[in-house]
Amino acid sequence: MPLVNVYFDQTQIISGASNNIDQQTMNGSFIIDVYAAKNAKESGLDVLAADELTALEAQRILKLVRNILMAAAYENIFSSVEKENPVAVLGIVKKKTFSQIQMFRPQIDDRPVENVIGARLVLQVEYLEFSPQVTPPIMELLSAECTRGEDGKVFFKFEEAT
Repeated sequence: MPLVNVYFDQTQIISGASNNIDQQTMNGSFIIDVYAAKNAKESGLDVLAADELTALEAQRILKLVRNILMAAAYENIFSSVEKENPVAVLGIVKKKTFSQIQMFRPQIDDRPVENVIGARLVLQVEYLEFSPQVTPPIMELLSAECTRGEDGKVFFKFEEAT
C-alpha cells in the first residue's frame, strides 16, 4: 500500500510584485514524499524481485500525484457557494512547477529499509494572498483605572469614555 505525505515547507514574499495594503505575491515550497512497498511475486516460472516491483509502484504513485497537482483545474479557487454555477476567481495560483523530483531509499539507523522505495517532489508555487480591505467599525472607548488593595488583590474600574 502506498503512502503520500504532503507538507508545507516555506514561503517568501516577492516584494516587486506585492504591495503593503491588499495583495502580496508569495513563493511557497511544498514537499511531497511518496513511499511504496512490495513483496517479491511469482509469475509462472519467473520471480519478480521486490525491489523492482517497489520501484515501479513508487513511480506509478509519483506520476499520479504529479498529474493531480499539475491539473489545470487547480489553477483557480471557486468562490461561489452555488455548486451548480461556481464563479472562478482567476489568478490565485500564478505559477506552479516541480523544482526537484528524486527517488530514494528510506533509512532507519543508517540502514536502508527493505522493499521500500521513496520519491520526493518539491513543488514551487507562486500565489497571491489578499488582505480584504474593509471599513473598520468605530470602537467604543473605555477608560480603566487599576488599583491594588491592601490584601494584594488587583482591582480594575472601567468607565465608558465620552
